[in-house]
Amino acid sequence: MRVGRDVHDRLRSRIQSSLKIAPGEHIELIVRLNGKKPAVDCLVVTNARVLTLDSTAEPLTWIRRQALADEIRTWRLTRKFRSRLTVTSGYGRTDVFGSSLTVFDDDLVDEHLTALVSNRAKASTVSAVKALRAEAHWMSSAYGRAVYVLDRDQLAPGTAEVIDIDMVERQLSQFDYWPSSEVRRHLAACLPGGGCFLANADPAEDSSREPGPVPTEHVEAVLSALVTVDSAKIKRSEGTESYVFHQLMSVVAQIRAMPTWNSHHLDEHHLRVDLDDEVRRIALRCHEIAGLRAEIGDKPEGFSETGRRAAAVRETSLASLDAVASRLEDRVSLLAAYRDRLRALSRELADLDSATHIAGVAERVASLATSAGDAEPGSHLDGLLPQPREAADALPEVLASVREEVDRLCQQDGHLVS
Repeated sequence: MRVGRDVHDRLRSRIQSSLKIAPGEHIELIVRLNGKKPAVDCLVVTNARVLTLDSTAEPLTWIRRQALADEIRTWRLTRKFRSRLTVTSGYGRTDVFGSSLTVFDDDLVDEHLTALVSNRAKASTVSAVKALRAEAHWMSSAYGRAVYVLDRDQLAPGTAEVIDIDMVERQLSQFDYWPSSEVRRHLAACLPGGGCFLANADPAEDSSREPGPVPTEHVEAVLSALVTVDSAKIKRSEGTESYVFHQLMSVVAQIRAMPTWNSHHLDEHHLRVDLDDEVRRIALRCHEIAGLRAEIGDKPEGFSETGRRAAAVRETSLASLDAVASRLEDRVSLLAAYRDRLRALSRELADLDSATHIAGVAERVASLATSAGDAEPGSHLDGLLPQPREAADALPEVLASVREEVDRLCQQDGHLVS
């Protein structure tokens, strides 16, 4: 890690020990700022993001500005009078990250921002960004973000024949950082041409049908069916659905950030849950419950028989909403159990990789020991080395545990596994 000339050991140690770092992320650069708007004093560049923070604030993880690597489209470091770092994100927002960098520190920032942007497509950077979204976004955000889903009940059958709705939903799962207006603008721009390859997706992955012109009525139907599930609005309902929605997005983000989620073992054994479908249906239900809870209004005073009966109907309706939210909570609990099984699979796969590496080195050690001309009796290690555990012995048990959770999900709803 490199530091600017004004960064002292005490400040560096405090930042390293207190800043919330995601798995796979490491700090590349720390420099001092004299930022006025916002009031910050440190610029930190990691291998996955650039951020500014106030090192005197408690807790230190309170971040004034942040941009993940895959969000950065352009950046500029101007050196006129006071150096000023600005970053433009993918949806057109420009963030000012600081001012009053020294010339020496300017060069460091220039070097590391260039490296961050050029390496944002690397597997290690992509993995760290996914972990950041999982841990820092849904779990630690006080307000959460919006999720975009399609209410398929509003779509005419003909629209699904012209537009690949599954592909659109897969792309919508990438837009939790985007404002609603930008999501709609992109859909309106790309759907008429027969494609919806957004959020850095590879078009080859979604080429299940030949792209072609799409009639305007089908584009408008998709835009009308697009629902913005705002976690802040759901939170204001103060019902169980707020907790359910927050837990859903945390669990889904954690699953998607796991290395195991891209493992071929899930596909070979049909253990991959359709997370987009889970998010769409559970988020829609939470959105509807929160809307109905807000719409039903306050409890009538009950001074008359009519008021008392209305109050009773209201209480019964709220109890019904709580029951629906409770069923959704049970569903999220099943997904959390599935996540835990995937974690066990991740650990097993990592241990297998380590065991294979160690076994390879041990064979070389044994070979070196036996080939030594002055080998003493008992120095031959080849007969003493235990045989490494093979994948065929290690994986069936943990895969069976994942299968148990998938079966539980299927028992509750039989069309959730892709």
